[in-house]
Amino acid sequence: MTIEQIVITILSFMSLSLLAVILYLQKLLQRTGAELLQSIVDKMEVLKKLGEEIDKTSALDHNEAFIKFLSQSREWAFGYIEDAQEKLIRFDAVFESAMSSKDPSKQLNKVKTAYKEIKTLLPSEDDTTE
Repeated sequence: MTIEQIVITILSFMSLSLLAVILYLQKLLQRTGAELLQSIVDKMEVLKKLGEEIDKTSALDHNEAFIKFLSQSREWAFGYIEDAQEKLIRFDAVFESAMSSKDPSKQLNKVKTAYKEIKTLLPSEDDTTE
């Protein structure tokens, strides 16, 4: 074998080796690119689900606050109704007593007092909004 043949053989071997390395790196790059792309898609899906869960949590917080508001409003309304019933019953009793007395004009102060108690149920001028 001559030197030229040896050099050609070595160059051919190096070319084939280099070609094999290039093909290996190309496959590795394709696989890595596909994995990277899949990783990005997975992260986007996780972010989407996280956003949905945050929205659900936010909606639950709003619902809980609204339920609390309804509960407090209901309790206030029942208290107001009980108070109004007591004052109306008291007024009715005082009024009936005054009307059945021999001199209703003497009972007028008691009726006025019971009437003023009923008026406390109405909103004051400061409470009204325009």
